[in-house]
Amino acid sequence: MRYWVYVVDGVSREPREPLFVEAASEEDARAQAKELGMAVVEIEAVEPKVTTPSTPAPAPAPQDGQASDHSVARVLVTVFRVLAVVIEVLYIVLFGMTLQAVSQAKEMAERMGVQVELSGGAALVRIAVKGVLVVAALLAVAELLRLGMAIERNTRGGAALGQERAPR
Repeated sequence: MRYWVYVVDGVSREPREPLFVEAASEEDARAQAKELGMAVVEIEAVEPKVTTPSTPAPAPAPQDGQASDHSVARVLVTVFRVLAVVIEVLYIVLFGMTLQAVSQAKEMAERMGVQVELSGGAALVRIAVKGVLVVAALLAVAELLRLGMAIERNTRGGAALGQERAPR
């Protein structure tokens, strides 16, 4: 058994730090303190703590119709990321097509002998800004889904969406 042994110095009688002793009985704890040159003031038995294993409860199995571990949300994150890349490629193609159309319009106007002021700059800027905004919005939605999964997994102890975690 374990004991806290409160002691004073055997010679000067000045208080000392308590000793934490493992002994078969109070008498054995007292004897150990005397061997160290201490006089025992008080002995306090320490009960060992009863510990239960701290293994987390397994996550409940998904019920019919529920996907486990947010598989639908994971697929949506991937779809949004791929869609963002595809849309960005399409906007780059549209940007190139607009440049080509502006240059062809200028050539056609020159051939016809018509003085025309064509500026594709505003259209190009508008296409570029819209492309960036659409891609940013899709990536933001994908990241929000991913973040939502991480937050829910941490706050619910890994339980799937709509399920409560087991009590501790």
